[in-house]
Amino acid sequence: IQRHHKNNNIYFVVDMRKGTYRQKCHDPDCKTFQGIEQTLPINATPWLTVVNQEWDNHSPRSMKETL
Repeated sequence: IQRHHKNNNIYFVVDMRKGTYRQKCHDPDCKTFQGIEQTLPINATPWLTVVNQEWDNHSPRSMKETL
């Protein structure tokens, strides 16, 4: 934006279903900025493994039974 930010705060948007995150900015002039979508580390998303296993096995079970 060719200047210092008015507000230096950033935040991250996390998509729990996809296991991804991206950076966004609070500054009014660049509030539409979205960083490149990044993948969360596999050890930070254990629910994705459980969901993927359920999908692969085609055997629906409740989350309580799975965990």
